Amino acid sequence: MLIAIVDIFSVVALSAGYYMNWTTSMPIGLYKVTTPRQLQRGDDVMVCLPPSIGNVGLHHQYLMPGKCPGGFEPIIKELV
Repeated sequence: MLIAIVDIFSVVALSAGYYMNWTTSMPIGLYKVTTPRQLQRGDDVMVCLPPSIGNVGLHHQYLMPGKCPGGFEPIIKELV
């Protein structure tokens, strides 16, 4: 039941321009998704991995199902 509620929240948040990060690779929290005019060091970026890599992550459950090509979630990382 809790997983279903979390999934519904994630879909609603993404459709409103927000992404809920539940992983430990970045701070857990709600991220506003925007298209920047110019990327800078220190920006958080959300990207879809190539399907050949994302499918491995999905298979090993490092990634959850999502809207990226290949059917997995995007990743969030700090731009260095």
